Amino acid sequence: MKTILAAIDSSERSQAVYKETLVLATSLQAKVIILSVTPDYEGNMNRWKVASDEMKQPFINVLREAEEYAASLGLELTTIHKHGHPWQEILKTAWENNASLIIMGCSKRYQFERLLLGRTASEVVNRSHCDVLFLPEHSEIRFNNILIGLSDTENNEKAVRRGFDIASSYGGKVHGIHSIFLPADRSLRYGVASDAERKASRILDKFNAIGQEYENVASSSSFCWDTEEKCLYKYCTENDIDLVIFGAPSDTSILNILSASLIEKFSSLSECPILVTATTTTEKHYVRDESAFGAETV
Repeated sequence: MKTILAAIDSSERSQAVYKETLVLATSLQAKVIILSVTPDYEGNMNRWKVASDEMKQPFINVLREAEEYAASLGLELTTIHKHGHPWQEILKTAWENNASLIIMGCSKRYQFERLLLGRTASEVVNRSHCDVLFLPEHSEIRFNNILIGLSDTENNEKAVRRGFDIASSYGGKVHGIHSIFLPADRSLRYGVASDAERKASRILDKFNAIGQEYENVASSSSFCWDTEEKCLYKYCTENDIDLVIFGAPSDTSILNILSASLIEKFSSLSECPILVTATTTTEKHYVRDESAFGAETV
């Protein structure tokens, strides 16, 4: 049986996360683990015991609420409470339980807040052995229309195939879009725009070739002249997109962790769920048999 790990905190959006996780798990016949991590107390050590108890109570309460909700529906789940750095405990729990999918909530935040709080999401995405699904506030998990941001990175083909696998299982349509963004100084140079269009055509051709392998899945592809997050957001709003899929970023440098990534930028604009496929890099030393959605991964 596959396992889905939902990582929740004490915020209001956590309720939606465990509810949507149970819906998805039912369709996949998967086991559900709900994890809540109380961050380590770093204040006055003379107050450590009292402060630690005060900090953990909201996280324990939300786990109890999840248990009660599942029981009311006649469903089963396992709850785990831990102390420590959230991203480390999420990854450790996912690995120990052979999770096929990690689900996390995410909210629209101001830039400064995203820089401070986005590290958990960035670390989980960059280091996870399995796919990670982000659920923005007020979103639901549906697969009627799936959008994939297309690029020439090594992990993008995996994202494309995951999109077609999901669409094949749920009867959805796959949309692929590639963004072309040229700064003003570059766009004026001779041949730069034409080269960008030719590159876009090659990327779209590769997407279409993969789509031909899935005879029963409808698909479409296009490119857009703007930044990637703006292209994706505009396409989502105009085409009733239910899910956006990204390949995991291959850059794990400190600059990537501290700066707002494409995923964070897009989530600040859109309320569409985001699936990030696990990277294929061997640096993680992780090996998986299959994803939550049934496609083989390595």
